[in-house]
Amino acid sequence: MQFLKKSIFILTLCLLWVTYSCSSLKNVKVEERYGKRIAYIKEGSGTPAIILESGFDAGMESWAGLIDSLSRHSMVYAYDRPGYGRSNKKDAPGSVREIAQQLHSNLVARNIPPPYVLVGYSGGALMINMFTRLYPQEVAGVLMIEP
Repeated sequence: MQFLKKSIFILTLCLLWVTYSCSSLKNVKVEERYGKRIAYIKEGSGTPAIILESGFDAGMESWAGLIDSLSRHSMVYAYDRPGYGRSNKKDAPGSVREIAQQLHSNLVARNIPPPYVLVGYSGGALMINMFTRLYPQEVAGVLMIEP
């Protein structure tokens, strides 16, 4: 029951994202793996880990106003998909399945264990939908904002 209450609280905070003011991101890390450059933020601690998936034509900057608030309650992971933001433009995956698989690989590489609460904005909802289909046992909850 406590896990459910925490998940509902986290999802409520995510809904506030739509009206939250923007600020710039801090603590952005850029790593290269398998020849691909990925920019990301990993903040906070606790479970479930909150995974933020941006919409089309947007990077993790779109979550700037929410990351600090969420990371006070749980671990938060946001990233620039290949082809967006600070990540390599040339490495953009060709399908939603590839994006979901790459996200899973990123989470494993950065030692972010499940369960995950996946939050997808706009086109990011497609990615978290596919992630949920591929890895259902790792997903604690899903929030799609303007899918």
